[in-house]
Amino acid sequence: MYCYLNGGTTWSKVANLNAPFIYSVVVDNTGKVFVASWTTGVFMSSDNGETWTSLGMGGLGVSAIVVNPDNNDVFIGTKEGKIFLYKSGGLTSVSDNEESVPTKFELNQNYPNPFNPSTVIRFAIPEAGMFTLKVYNILGQEVATLVDGQMSSGIHKVNFDASRLASGVYVYRLVGNNVNISKKMIAIK
Repeated sequence: MYCYLNGGTTWSKVANLNAPFIYSVVVDNTGKVFVASWTTGVFMSSDNGETWTSLGMGGLGVSAIVVNPDNNDVFIGTKEGKIFLYKSGGLTSVSDNEESVPTKFELNQNYPNPFNPSTVIRFAIPEAGMFTLKVYNILGQEVATLVDGQMSSGIHKVNFDASRLASGVYVYRLVGNNVNISKKMIAIK
């Protein structure tokens, strides 16, 4: 990314951001720079592009960003015509009946826990990519693969049926780009 100096006669590289297909750049009235990348999502810099923070939305086809100058709310548009709002607290959808887009990876505690024979596992992915969600017994042996492949960003849930397994403690692990989170759960019969 470059900016012009001296009325456009001199150009200078100002960004250390490695994001392809940048469609939009905007600056709020506090000096924060927001960048929309079609493939890798939304990024923010508070130091004129020296460092960047990912705000998520990778794989959603982010193509436009607009800042409301009155309150610095950042509106983000996607290729599917959805609009999201970024405030300092995070990213939410402004479309009706849409869930918010997560800004960080999360693996929630399964519910119910303990369970018999099935339980639900919810997890949040801020960027599209390859992910696995596997279940292991207490000895570390894999007993089930619940997710294995490309996933879009968002909040996901899967059902785990342990009817063929013995009672006991199990570990479930979400693994992918920039994430490796594990939690314990208890199956009872």
